[in-house]
This record gives sequence, structure tokens and C-alpha cells, in this order.
Amino acid sequence: MISTSAGIPWLRCNRRSRHERAEPPRLKDPLATALARQCLAAVEVMPVLDGDAFESRLGRALGETPTAQALMRSFLQRRGD
Repeated sequence: MISTSAGIPWLRCNRRSRHERAEPPRLKDPLATALARQCLAAVEVMPVLDGDAFESRLGRALGETPTAQALMRSFLQRRGD
């Protein structure tokens, strides 16, 4: 971190970021959690390109689950599309 002599306004220091204001995460889908753990364990020992391809395959598999499709429909309805 670089230190400067310029002061930071008090109000700006005490302002909460939008991430801090966000609501807490909801319960996670057990399938998504299992796939994420599997992916992390597998890609640690893979070359970069192979790991990227593996992550893409798991992401596609996760997106094809009924839960993920229902969540996407819900998101699109809230957006108004």
C-alpha cells in the first residue's frame, strides 16, 4: 500500500461499501458446493489451459441443472426481460 500525505475525508472513510450493505448470502445449493469443491481440488494440479477447460465443463454442467435454470428464469423475470 502506498502512503500519501493527502488526507482522506472522514465521511469517505466511514462509508460502507455496497458489498458490506448487501444482504447475506442465501443457503447454497449442495450440488453447486460439491462441484465447486471438486473443481478446486482438480484444477490445482492441472496445467492452466486444462484447468480452464475443466472449469468450463463443470460450469456448463451446473448451468444445466433444474435449480440453476429456475434461478435464471427468476432473475430474468425480475429484470423484466
